[in-house]
Amino acid sequence: MTLADIDLHILAKVTGIEPGLEPRVRALGLAPGAFVRVIRRAILRGPVIIDVHGRQLALGRGVARRVFVEPVSTP
Repeated sequence: MTLADIDLHILAKVTGIEPGLEPRVRALGLAPGAFVRVIRRAILRGPVIIDVHGRQLALGRGVARRVFVEPVSTP
């Protein structure tokens, strides 16, 4: 499952990142083991808004599809 697929407001743990993307998203605080929550998805394939380490970040859908997560809890 990826950040683009997970339901809104579900706490999830990052389990993997596609290799070419890893340095870029690590700089944003996304690394394997980090906990994230998808806050909102913009319409018409817009960005995915996530909460990571108490900060909100906007990721493009293409980036969100390359960050793998597993659900930890429901809202």
